[in-house]
Amino acid sequence: MTTLTQTHLPIGHYVFNGLVKRISSAWMEHLKTRIRYEMDVRAAISDLNRLDSRSLDDIGICRGDIESVVRGRFAK
Repeated sequence: MTTLTQTHLPIGHYVFNGLVKRISSAWMEHLKTRIRYEMDVRAAISDLNRLDSRSLDDIGICRGDIESVVRGRFAK
């Protein structure tokens, strides 16, 4: 029968692993936030594209400017 022994890793190993886990967690949260944002933007673009030209004109948006307006890159 053999006995397994636990090897002791330097403290830097544990610090590094903890840091990697925190960065990974933060990165995943950021990624989830970006995906949610993109889904919301696409839904808004889709909703505006369903409106007729007169309705868009009433709210001051040209059909070609819908994506720019929703994404906040529209400047008059």
